[in-house]
Amino acid sequence: FTRSLLKIPELFQDEYPARQDKPVDFSVSAGYFIKPRWLLSANFIYTSGLMTTVPAGFYNYRGTQVPLYTKPNNARMPDYMRFDIGSDFRLNKTSEGRFEHHLILSFYNFFNYRNAAFLYFTKTTDADGNFIIPADKLNSQEQIPTYRYVFSIIPSLTYNLRF
Repeated sequence: FTRSLLKIPELFQDEYPARQDKPVDFSVSAGYFIKPRWLLSANFIYTSGLMTTVPAGFYNYRGTQVPLYTKPNNARMPDYMRFDIGSDFRLNKTSEGRFEHHLILSFYNFFNYRNAAFLYFTKTTDADGNFIIPADKLNSQEQIPTYRYVFSIIPSLTYNLRF
């Protein structure tokens, strides 16, 4: 558990959370040799989402919609969660040789958790409740926060030569 607060009087008079403020940062890793040449491993990560600054509202100035910011880092992105697995197989029958050959198969974000990377305020909803990007983004009356997700499940096959 940790809290990270900033106070920069030139920017904002009160203390506010730093972008990297993560009250929860938990990770656990495990590895198990099924056979002397074959290792299975797993890694689980859970952290609080990063702090971000969102507008408290919008106002019109000379026909243009302008965001109104009242405090830095006033909202938190959704929590981040990931589970990775891997298998390391040593191709040599013994480890006494000059070289070791390993074949590694791994999966990043194995359960395909949707971890938000970006927050946008560019969309509105139509009469049916579907998200749309208006043709006139600057003068839209209601903008809805939406997230952009990156890095779904990523498989990897690696060959390592150790000497």
